[in-house]
Amino acid sequence: MCFGHWWKVEDEIVVRKKYPQVPTKVEYLLSEEGLSIVPIVNFSKL
Repeated sequence: MCFGHWWKVEDEIVVRKKYPQVPTKVEYLLSEEGLSIVPIVNFSKL
């Protein structure tokens, strides 16, 4: 993940889920707020 995208995690648009294992496993998922802006992002692609 690029450093420019960390604001998304801080703004709670993306949720970071870390698993306690070796090697470290991390998942990034859209939060409810993140899901709410998907239609806006899709519309902007038109």
